[in-house]
Amino acid sequence: MGEPIDLILDWDGTLTRKDTMFAMAEIARARDRRLGVVSNATESWTGFGQAYIDDYSIHKGQYRPLARERTDAEQESAWLRSLSHVEQKSVARVAQSGFFRGVKSADVVDAAFKVLASGQLAMRTGWEKAFLQTRRGSPVEAKIVSVNWSAAFIRVALNEAAQNAEISPAERDMLRSGINGVNIVANEIDGLDAREGSTGDLTNGDDPGVRTSYDKLRQLPLSFDSLKVYVGDSATDFDSLSAVHLGVCIRDEPMQSSQASLAETFTRLGREVKHISNLSVADVQHGRSKDVVWARDFDEIMHFVHAL
Repeated sequence: MGEPIDLILDWDGTLTRKDTMFAMAEIARARDRRLGVVSNATESWTGFGQAYIDDYSIHKGQYRPLARERTDAEQESAWLRSLSHVEQKSVARVAQSGFFRGVKSADVVDAAFKVLASGQLAMRTGWEKAFLQTRRGSPVEAKIVSVNWSAAFIRVALNEAAQNAEISPAERDMLRSGINGVNIVANEIDGLDAREGSTGDLTNGDDPGVRTSYDKLRQLPLSFDSLKVYVGDSATDFDSLSAVHLGVCIRDEPMQSSQASLAETFTRLGREVKHISNLSVADVQHGRSKDVVWARDFDEIMHFVHAL
């Protein structure tokens, strides 16, 4: 390993084994426990999810060209970017309801501890290697880019997962250092550290947040002197996977629905996605290819990255 490597990681379904949006309801439940009030956070969050699905379905039905008619990456990117108004409508719905009003940082910590302890949130095999790699004098620099809320939750969850990782005490210290130093770009609940807690807003002034595949693409490092490796699992990762030197699609066996949808997209566009073991290290090193491959976990991914 010689030249600099930017390792850009998705969170939901990539570093974690499954989607973690359910944990946002747990944050509101943690607030309610702290305040000693009856919580209907789970029911409310389910309602937000259904409203989003309804909006998405309407937009999908009206959008042209249809999925089966989209035959190139530009058309697919345009479709994904068109989802911005669906995402913004969902954000506004949650904010206007006051769902997160009064939430504090301590509630985020409580929620992260709870979902990890219960096994509802589980990390993908080998996840810790992505952060240990950055602490061993290697040129790898990691970054997390997520459309989820919240950046604070992601960092707390990573630190708690580090506590349970089957590694030596010295490696655990290195892992925590890597986690605390990593740049996490995600959406945030406004005002977590305020005395009265959050306002309930989910935006930061004019910052549009990270909502779509295009938003994630905008967060790719701009340096020209580094190899860029992106790891993701779903449609919101499409543009970034396609833009870097090496895009890695996380796939379980059998594939989860988001993974299968992304796989279908690449197949429809005529893009072959081979397993990472079939990829030439030399081709990636010398920039002779911009490949999209798949891998089961970070053991496979970091074995390849270490060889670069």
